[in-house]
Amino acid sequence: MPGYLPPGLLPKRPQQFRPSVDVRRFQWDKLPDSAVTKTLWNKHLRTAPPTAESSDSLDSSEGPTKTAKPDLESMAEELGVFREIDKVFAIKPVVRGAADAGGKSSPLEVGRIDAASRSGGVGNVATARPLLGKFGGTQEVTIVDGKRAQNIMIFLGRFKQYTPAQLRVAVLAVDETIITETAAKQFVTFLPTKPEAALLKAHKDDGRPLRKAEMFMMEMMKIDRCEERLQSIQFKQSFEERHTTLNQDISLTISSFTALRDSEAFSGLLELILTVGNYMNSGSFIGHVHGFKIGSINKLANTKANSRVSLLHFIASTVDTKFPHIKGFVEEFRDIPKAARVSFAALKEEIEEMRQSLAQLWAEVTHHTKQATSVAANTTDLPDLFLEKMGPFLAEAEIKFADLDTQYKTAMALYEETAALYGENAGKATPDEFLGIFASFLGAFQTALVDAARERERELVLERRRKAQEEREAARRAREQPFSLPLPEILSTDRHLGMDDLLESLKRGHVRSNLPPAVATTAATATAGKSGPSTRKISPRIRIPSRSGPAGGITGGGGRKVSTSSVSEKAMELLGRIMGEAGVGLDNQD
Repeated sequence: MPGYLPPGLLPKRPQQFRPSVDVRRFQWDKLPDSAVTKTLWNKHLRTAPPTAESSDSLDSSEGPTKTAKPDLESMAEELGVFREIDKVFAIKPVVRGAADAGGKSSPLEVGRIDAASRSGGVGNVATARPLLGKFGGTQEVTIVDGKRAQNIMIFLGRFKQYTPAQLRVAVLAVDETIITETAAKQFVTFLPTKPEAALLKAHKDDGRPLRKAEMFMMEMMKIDRCEERLQSIQFKQSFEERHTTLNQDISLTISSFTALRDSEAFSGLLELILTVGNYMNSGSFIGHVHGFKIGSINKLANTKANSRVSLLHFIASTVDTKFPHIKGFVEEFRDIPKAARVSFAALKEEIEEMRQSLAQLWAEVTHHTKQATSVAANTTDLPDLFLEKMGPFLAEAEIKFADLDTQYKTAMALYEETAALYGENAGKATPDEFLGIFASFLGAFQTALVDAARERERELVLERRRKAQEEREAARRAREQPFSLPLPEILSTDRHLGMDDLLESLKRGHVRSNLPPAVATTAATATAGKSGPSTRKISPRIRIPSRSGPAGGITGGGGRKVSTSSVSEKAMELLGRIMGEAGVGLDNQD
């Protein structure tokens, strides 16, 4: 009893059955006894041998119930699971060959990092001097670094139908047909830096035109808090798609963790693996355990009976044929493969980034609300629709994000609960790593189900071939035996029909005699007297002359052709004599 052991220790799990031969071991990772009672293994905890009152509800179509704890070990023995293990996983003597030559893989070569310095960027624009360029025969003022100005003009080529002044109007009006999410992001990239802004402000109009890159920067400088405004527009444009993606990912993880926590079918599968593993590990240090670390389920494929069958195949086949209700976990875990592909590090980062963007938008809306005019440097009557469009969006986005944040916290709480249920430390693994254990097993288990079904079908085909071969052999042996018809059977049938059968037997050779020895002897003697030297006498069978003529008659001893009707009459006369001497009556039937 646990009470008589040091705190935290449990007695070994009782074992009713042991292998009759040496079998392969299942190299699982044992779960410490101190963790068993805090995990799902506690529901399968057994510290004493089962009693006769143990339920056998596990083999029912509805699965095991919580009110009656089944004795799975006894059921496995009754269903022949342990006998199959002894047969399939028995350790057979092998001849030790040369060591496996597939040793360690060669180390990866580390690529060299190019140490050459890379030039680029805009250079020191603070000391850049105005340059003169030519465009259409007119000299232009160039202030921005040439490479950066070239990139800006390439970007503006996508908006060639708009002047820089019109692009400024689109930003102020939050025109999302022009300032798309991608455009807003690039606008922010090409906004003038502080040194560039200082040079642009210092430029005095001397009649020479600016390049389009400098003109774009000048127009953007006229917008109050232009960068924050563009970032808010970008956030608004991307919010719905980001929210939908995050909501789907979080929903997948919640459903996956819930299935792992509540699945009775998977719990039954784990108990089956525990029972089989303890049987295979009987008498070893890793036997008689109460639970194993969940990552061990992906080691089932490593225990092989042969090149085609592993312990995973055996478990899958056993579930498929003996405990079919356990397969229900496959459907319950349908979301786990997709949830395992969700990066929780990226998910967390996205949530925090969205939180910061909402805070920034709230600050911008508050700022513009306090301003009498949204563009301090603008002296024209250009419409500014920032508050009109961003105010309602902010209110809606805050509600949606609050719900999203709540779901995210729910998912993380479920992860911690589920990880602890399976004996894992949530702080040592990410949720996607934890889900990856089950995603890998699910895929391997489904493949093993198909392989096991294919193997059973192969065995059935071989069995059908074996039976067909036996039937062909039996038929061949039957054909090799001479045609015969028992006389009593002839005598009990219609006279004419019996005579036809008798004649057919006479033509083919023998008529097996089941009559008393006296009748058989008389028949043989009578036949010998009638046939003369041309007849082969083999007692106790009735024979007729062995030489046959053309179709339609039988050739007699003198070469004379005898008609079929004549043979029939003589046969009837002979049969009558035989029966008369044997005291057997023959009904007169026309």
